[in-house]
Amino acid sequence: MNNTVKRIVELLFEDAVMTDEIQTMKDEVMNNCQEHFEDLIRRGMMEDEAIGAVVESLKGMEEVIAEYPQRGGKATDEANDVGDGCSWQSNAAGVRRINADVAACDLTIRTSDENELKVLWEDSMSGLIKCEITGDTLNIRVEDKENGGQAAGNDIWSALCKMRDGSRTWNGFGDMFRDFREMGRKMVTMTKGGWMTVMIPATVCEAGIHTTCGNITVNNVCLREMELTSTSGDVAVENKEAPAADLLLANTTSGDIRIAGGAERMKLNTTSGDIEAKPVNAGKVDVNTMSGDVSFSGQCPVLTANTVSGDLELEGVYGLVSGKTVSGDLELDVSEGRVDQVNVQTTSGDVDVILPRNEDSVHVELHSVSGDLVNHVGDAGLGARVQIRIQSVSGDVSVC
Repeated sequence: MNNTVKRIVELLFEDAVMTDEIQTMKDEVMNNCQEHFEDLIRRGMMEDEAIGAVVESLKGMEEVIAEYPQRGGKATDEANDVGDGCSWQSNAAGVRRINADVAACDLTIRTSDENELKVLWEDSMSGLIKCEITGDTLNIRVEDKENGGQAAGNDIWSALCKMRDGSRTWNGFGDMFRDFREMGRKMVTMTKGGWMTVMIPATVCEAGIHTTCGNITVNNVCLREMELTSTSGDVAVENKEAPAADLLLANTTSGDIRIAGGAERMKLNTTSGDIEAKPVNAGKVDVNTMSGDVSFSGQCPVLTANTVSGDLELEGVYGLVSGKTVSGDLELDVSEGRVDQVNVQTTSGDVDVILPRNEDSVHVELHSVSGDLVNHVGDAGLGARVQIRIQSVSGDVSVC
């Protein structure tokens, strides 16, 4: 189910009193729209164009729905313990972890000054948020109540000609909204699924967050363990003013990853998204991409960076730096820092290592089948403080 399509239908019915008749109508509109959307995608239409076609197919529905009883205000969220449809809160006693599966929603985690758990969300998401405490864990998810409590997603197909209220049948399409431009504006706000803010006290020490296209932001929160996963959304951790975490895992497919802060153990993985980690103070870091670029700056005793075609730019203070690339370039610049050991393998990517000017205790081993090898620092032998070993097939290698 396409999330944007679902938001459109939800918005269309949001002010109607949800009688059995209206619920049946809504379900059929939802199914028709989702089928319509999927059909257009199968035909090769771009997603934005398919969404626009779905909106056009709903012309006139607002007037149809307006003939039925309307509620004066938005209903509160029945799934939540407290709140007015836009918030939830509870005492944090005994809660050590939060798990959130929020689909297309942008989620931000902040620190609460009180011993309270607070969850706030955009008004358009009213009725879709489920918050509950189980054992020592607060679970948050976006649900489609009209679809048996399944996680919200979304899509659509044609015509209201299939839609019935028992006594009437509609064959044509009129205006879904009085102003198509206004509908377009609302579509933009719905595309990312709205926003959510989770406020937690210092007693909560673990977080597991998952989104599809929603962004994830952690802002100066004292968490010992973080596992942050998104498909196409960005992941950002701004923890420069918070204590270093024990473990930070960040995973995306096409979303970017941005890290500022510390962790004893850090694993950053993406397929095509870029990774920017600066400044970072970490014990051991693993960075992996397929085509995404990596920019890393900070202090790290052990750094492992691997890519297929992305470029790696590393600078700072390191103990051991290990790197593998296929066609991506690697630049290690410790001219303002230091490094003890460098082990790099590349196929066709170029490798450049820039050492401090006053570094004179260096042992260099460079090997290549057809690439150019340049060593500007000489060789102080196997007992040197800095050990550099680089292997290349056709990529050029430079140490200076």
